[in-house]
Amino acid sequence: MQRASTIDVIKPLLAEGHIQQYGRRLLITHLTRKHGHRSRRNDVLTALRILNDYGVTSRTPGMKKKRRDYVVPGPDWLWCLDGHNKLSRFSIEIYGCVDAYSRKIIWSSATASGDQIPLCSRCCHWPLAL
Repeated sequence: MQRASTIDVIKPLLAEGHIQQYGRRLLITHLTRKHGHRSRRNDVLTALRILNDYGVTSRTPGMKKKRRDYVVPGPDWLWCLDGHNKLSRFSIEIYGCVDAYSRKIIWSSATASGDQIPLCSRCCHWPLAL
């Protein structure tokens, strides 16, 4: 009985597109707070598997994006710089550089915020635009 009512509540929300990327926990919270519908964990899982199977499988831990293939002529031909700003609220910035051919780490650094742009330009030997 409760499973059917959970499916009836979730179906129009999925059709509207508001909860397409919601996982189980977020959807239970959303249903309780916004719609006043208290649902059981297994009922929400079953409803998501029935109504939004693609969304469930795309969030499954084993389903990662396929790495794209590209050809690099040799080592030191292409370096990939990337930054990680998850710790920026603590004034920590993490940056790194990887050789695209060998996938070896060229350099990495973790410093206080605002100090990174000059460090990147010193390591790469060319000025970076601010």
